[in-house]
Amino acid sequence: MSQRAPARLTVTVTDIGAKVIGAFELDQDAQVSHLRHRLQQSSNVPLYDQHLICGNKVLTDDMSLGSLTTLGQSEFLQITLLRAPKPCALTAGSEGNFMLWDLDTGHCCRFLPFSTSVLCLKVDWLARIALSGHTDSCLRLWDLDRGFCLREMPLTNSFVSLRSVDFDWQMKVAVSSSLAYGCSMIGSPVQPLGLWDLAAGGYIRGFLTESMHAACISADWSRCQLLAAGDALELFDIDLGQRLWCLRSWQWSGRRRWRSHAPVIESKRGTWSLKNAPRSSNIMVKYISSRWTGQETDVEPQVSLNVSRSACLYAYQCPEDEDEMGESLIVFDLVEGREVVQLIGHTDHVMCGSMS
Repeated sequence: MSQRAPARLTVTVTDIGAKVIGAFELDQDAQVSHLRHRLQQSSNVPLYDQHLICGNKVLTDDMSLGSLTTLGQSEFLQITLLRAPKPCALTAGSEGNFMLWDLDTGHCCRFLPFSTSVLCLKVDWLARIALSGHTDSCLRLWDLDRGFCLREMPLTNSFVSLRSVDFDWQMKVAVSSSLAYGCSMIGSPVQPLGLWDLAAGGYIRGFLTESMHAACISADWSRCQLLAAGDALELFDIDLGQRLWCLRSWQWSGRRRWRSHAPVIESKRGTWSLKNAPRSSNIMVKYISSRWTGQETDVEPQVSLNVSRSACLYAYQCPEDEDEMGESLIVFDLVEGREVVQLIGHTDHVMCGSMS
């Protein structure tokens, strides 16, 4: 007697707005874990972002799909996907590799290998799109879910180092700051501040600025304004390409101790708060290093600040481990003054990062 084939189910997965995310023909004895992987392959929704519900039941990986049907007899199954992204961080290093981290567990959940050092990056965590600036004078746009580069946008002058980026994925525009190095007469001239069209993948125009370079920038896209900090503090109208005001006497306070980074500007609710990252992180790391080693040590951390979470992400390498490749990443709670989680896995120097 031939063995009877397992009964088949038509499984439809929708979001909370009843939009169909995917439809699958699966065996009734297939487990929910199998459905999750099929859903990840078809829609690029990461496994750690998937929360599946059938009726009033929250699904676990070990459940069989057949047990979810009405009395085990229906051939159709409706499942709702709730995306509840976990706290994440994206970091990039001197070797050009990107690492996406789960901040709840401290595990790397995606590794994106690349060959060109990354100097700066910005992430739209809702769209899961990242924009990065590299040592080859090129901006790159990344799809974090699918793990590949969507677009490359080179500057016209290869003797320019990108220092900071910001972008709005809905508007498909970006701004960048750069610094010319080497022989400035080689190649086409590039303004220190630039506006980019992400849809067309091209450079639109530059902004006339007092500074030879802008160490960091922050855009308020609702007002179409750009704040740039370097030798001067300047506010620009992005639409008009005009400077609204300039504070020439403004300077960074504290010692500038960074290998590649400058102090960080954070924008919140249309007002800017200037954060002197070198000073605050220097104090913080001295406190931590004294607890680890019993004495204060001078280190050069790389920091990503998250104002809403009152947390920062920094890279740290103990002086006695200078011969070791790579750095440890640590998420630090700025309110409670303690480590939250350590991220281990970078084999190079961490150049930049962003937290959700």
